[in-house]
Amino acid sequence: MKFEAVKYEEYPWHSTFDTDLLSRRQRKMIVSSYKAALPCKIEKADFPVSPEFQAEIDDAVILATRFDEMLKSKKYNIPAMKAALSLDSKISYDLIIEIHKTLLHKTNANIAGKLRGQQVWIGGNNLNPIVLAAV
Repeated sequence: MKFEAVKYEEYPWHSTFDTDLLSRRQRKMIVSSYKAALPCKIEKADFPVSPEFQAEIDDAVILATRFDEMLKSKKYNIPAMKAALSLDSKISYDLIIEIHKTLLHKTNANIAGKLRGQQVWIGGNNLNPIVLAAV
């Protein structure tokens, strides 16, 4: 499977901190813009796996099943693990969406099991978007 090259767009950035309260070092971190990666469309992509990788997936399913039996509780996202195990073990769009729905249905039902129409920011701070862990 071949994906498009990553493209970027530049966006303005405005810090939410009062700069009078910041040190010189912190003020130097503030930038006026940042580049955001534009993800490629994978919504209906098929993700074929090699027989070797499928064997690793099968082994992981066995270990996850043993782990589930060991815990015998509703902790540690076991419902998501059970949902994943109940589906065809081939990695697919539907499998990813079902796991996502199971993981987030209690904490954020608005996005559970849906592709997001906006970028997801992970990490970072209010001074500078460049220090984000991932976009």
